[in-house]
Amino acid sequence: MFVAMASMATDYYIAPASGSKPVGSDSNTGTSTNSPWTIEKGFITAVNPGDHVYIRGGYYGHVHPVVTSSGTAKLPIIFEGYNGTPILDGGDHLGHGIDVIGKQHITLKKIKVKRYAYGIWVINNSHYATIDGCAADSCSDISDVPGSAQEHGSEGYGITVYDSDHPIIKNCSAIDDGGIGIYLLRSHYGLIQNDIVKSKQDPRNSNYDKWYITDYYFLFVWCSHTVVRDCYAEDIPASFKGNHGFIVKDTQRSKGSEITHSTDNHFINCTSNKMEEAFCVCIGAYNNTFDSCNVDNIGKNSDFNFCLEVRDGAHDNTFKNIKCVAKTGCVGFFDRTNEGSGLEEQTNNTFTNCSFQGGDISITLQNAKNNTFKNCNMVNSTYLFRFQGANSTNADNNTGHTLKNCIVSGVPTTYDTRALSSSGWTANQYNDMNSVSATYSDFFNGFASLPGTGNISVDPLFADKTNSDFHLKSKYGRWNGKTRVNDGVTSLCINAGDPQDDYSNEPSPNGNRINIGAYGNTTEASLSPNISRVKTIEKH
Repeated sequence: MFVAMASMATDYYIAPASGSKPVGSDSNTGTSTNSPWTIEKGFITAVNPGDHVYIRGGYYGHVHPVVTSSGTAKLPIIFEGYNGTPILDGGDHLGHGIDVIGKQHITLKKIKVKRYAYGIWVINNSHYATIDGCAADSCSDISDVPGSAQEHGSEGYGITVYDSDHPIIKNCSAIDDGGIGIYLLRSHYGLIQNDIVKSKQDPRNSNYDKWYITDYYFLFVWCSHTVVRDCYAEDIPASFKGNHGFIVKDTQRSKGSEITHSTDNHFINCTSNKMEEAFCVCIGAYNNTFDSCNVDNIGKNSDFNFCLEVRDGAHDNTFKNIKCVAKTGCVGFFDRTNEGSGLEEQTNNTFTNCSFQGGDISITLQNAKNNTFKNCNMVNSTYLFRFQGANSTNADNNTGHTLKNCIVSGVPTTYDTRALSSSGWTANQYNDMNSVSATYSDFFNGFASLPGTGNISVDPLFADKTNSDFHLKSKYGRWNGKTRVNDGVTSLCINAGDPQDDYSNEPSPNGNRINIGAYGNTTEASLSPNISRVKTIEKH
């Protein structure tokens, strides 16, 4: 049967209906470059597993092709641009560019859609779809009158996968889509890799531009077991819009006996710049991991923006090896009244080997419990903490937070003393330092060392604080990004962490004890003499 199906697979060819010769025509054979079909007929006619439809580069105008058949795991149906990029232009920002509805094992490759309401739409059990090297630009609702009460500028979808498992979206871009750039809804076991979502329109140019400022750049709702790797999000003009870079949302939804959650998603080596929320887990999302990601929010034109947010009941999520440069705040725990249900706690989230730099506040805590910061740097913020009560009250709803093996440098004040009222938060400050414990941490060039076992107050001797190189100087070897170099001094933060903590990832010689700071128990940890070996030599 497999051999028979393979023998039925056909290569088809599509060309624009006008322009360079030969033009696409429904009366052509469609089986050679010299006799191409129109794009509509090509999509309808590809019905057998293994069919490969080649779409010649060029302008196709306002078309709405629909995939009509499924492929198989070994014989997907492929629609691929060649000899340039085929451009599908909705023009009026209505309808769908390309529809895949209830069809499995479909590949879309090297195709561009623009100016639709929905660019690429993969829904209703269209499992194992692959979208590779495609672009979806300027998909936005422009029906509102600028300046009117109805104006929202947050509709329009670039690439959407809905109720369809095992999707692959790679090497794609979504630029100036007013609502969502890349969107997974109730879809699991996906791979999102090497994709770029940006806003380029400057809102100061004209009222119309705000239609094209993306709201959600990468959005995952009720999704699980998805890997998001090497992806990039940026609001280039740093607009006033309250937008979101990478956001994972969860809630409970009954579908028969099934209850789905946003869990076990992994974000690796991703970048999110100039966002209100650069990386965010919210509404109960749990067991998600963010690893080796980067945020730069400097220049964002808003008074409320955070590099990392955990809110509305999100719990047991992990952030590690994250580098954040903040404008307002580095990390925020929030319970927003307009999302989630009732009073919700942000619990048991961990931050390990992270660097938090700049901004007004390193960490904001609202209705948060038992969150841990281990081997992190908090550098050059105005305040280390801000405490906010639930529902804008000053009730003590924070407890059990831990700083361990951390470096706090150039932070002059322990907690925020301001009463703030803005679009992002409306709450008075209060002192809840009793909810925080600190051990084996260094507090330098700011407020006095917090009480706690192993805490010190020494210059950490960062390699180059001005240029955000927070490796610790060492006579015995420091990683400079390419190799080990030797300094004239050795930081006292080396071998100063909790003696019970694992240090096995630190290269030898490591002193048999974890370093303080963002590189403790990593392969980039600064070196030191092997203390036990030195003592053995001294005895002899």
